[in-house]
Amino acid sequence: MTVYADVSEWQTPITDAYPHRLVAIRSNDGDYRDKNWATNHAWCRRAADAGRLDCFIVYVVYRSNWQDVLSTLKAQVGTPHRKMIVMVDVESWGGQITGDHSTLINHLVDGVTAWLGDRRRVIAYGNRGDLANLYPQRPAGLRLVVAAYSSNRPSVPGQISWQYTDGQGYGPAGWPQGAPPWARCDMNSTTLTSDQFAAQCGVTTGGTMSDFDDARDARAQLVGSTQPGQYPGWPQLGGRTVVDALAAIGEKLGIDGFKEPKQEDTD
Repeated sequence: MTVYADVSEWQTPITDAYPHRLVAIRSNDGDYRDKNWATNHAWCRRAADAGRLDCFIVYVVYRSNWQDVLSTLKAQVGTPHRKMIVMVDVESWGGQITGDHSTLINHLVDGVTAWLGDRRRVIAYGNRGDLANLYPQRPAGLRLVVAAYSSNRPSVPGQISWQYTDGQGYGPAGWPQGAPPWARCDMNSTTLTSDQFAAQCGVTTGGTMSDFDDARDARAQLVGSTQPGQYPGWPQLGGRTVVDALAAIGEKLGIDGFKEPKQEDTD
């Protein structure tokens, strides 16, 4: 089992005292920007780069102006970290939001998915009532964090995690009501390990940012580009990649099986 905290400007900013390998931080509520965002996000990126976090969740609170929610999230994040997951927080807020908002919420989910490039990296949050009433038409396979402040774990299709307390004593006996540096905060649990959680959400764990950069540099040496799907080759090899250059040399030397790819071979 893995536990992790869920924090926003209602808590002090996160510090190196935080002990878990997964955390959730708020980016924005509608177009309102969380006051601790910059500090919390910078810490998460550093911790993920250093291998201290297997992944981190950035959550946005759904409002009907979903385009503003999405644009604010993008402005807050900038370039998404490879270990970042986005969670859409669906709540009624005491009757502020009522009725079926599935279409608008799915527009937001689709917009985040297009931005991140992987549907698995987008999850949703809510209690059973709000999910049933506000978001009944959810995409197949969408993973959920379900809030239920009790001692019994809820069971909802797609559930990957359980928010068991808001820090006020809920959840099974002895379970933490906070995590350093906070005495009390929203706490979640999952039956998965943190790296299993990350994998189910499309995040590859392990390694540091230095390892990632080394792999990217090695790829660039082979194909002449660091951009996915772009293979411009190297000027000093006649515009060829390393592999194509070897093939051309082998063909020129008459080595059996070597053949320089022609245009029709690559179309």
